[in-house]
Amino acid sequence: MTPERSPLSVAGFKRLAASYGINELGDNLGVVALAILVLDGTDSALATTALFVCSRFVPAFAAPWLTARLDRLRVSRSLPLLYAVEAAAFAALAVIADGRFWLPAVLALAAVDGTLALTGRGLSRAAVAAILKPHRALRPGNALLNGLFAITSAAGPVAAGVLVATAGAPVALWVDAASFALIAVVLGTGRELPAGAPEDGETRWAARVRAGLAAVRDEPIRT
Repeated sequence: MTPERSPLSVAGFKRLAASYGINELGDNLGVVALAILVLDGTDSALATTALFVCSRFVPAFAAPWLTARLDRLRVSRSLPLLYAVEAAAFAALAVIADGRFWLPAVLALAAVDGTLALTGRGLSRAAVAAILKPHRALRPGNALLNGLFAITSAAGPVAAGVLVATAGAPVALWVDAASFALIAVVLGTGRELPAGAPEDGETRWAARVRAGLAAVRDEPIRT
């Protein structure tokens, strides 16, 4: 039996954990910064509600479709691509925030960002499972990711409030864009990241559902 290892000693995990944490931090920071921007630009609670629908509700339907198509690519290609596009989306939002505010563009870009963030979360989790499971390090690795998720979920809104209050919404969005560009580079240079799913007939939806159920059976949730 393969001896259990610390997830931090497994090649590729640190890159994936860092990208996962920055993705969650940036997503939470961006949503709060955008909410402040939209409320200031429209003075409308309805417009702010529309922002959350576009950034949270719409991605729940779009992200699974995108994830299913990107998980066949090598992680060192798919995740950097996602984060580069997300950086571009935040850069566009920063330009809008610093210039003429236009709500439809903000809502559209928020939907794009939310979809990319949710897709990146799923691909990162799958990649972590792929590299940790052979070393029997999946459970402690998931515990570390869950800790990162909790910390960044709290820190993101705080960081957004501080940045918007001290420097303005455009600066907060530029910081977000820079953070996503950074992790795109970090992951793009990672040679130890796993390959994508194979493209043979066994990876159809039914087979993948069976594989997922088997994984849950092999790695039961314990509280």
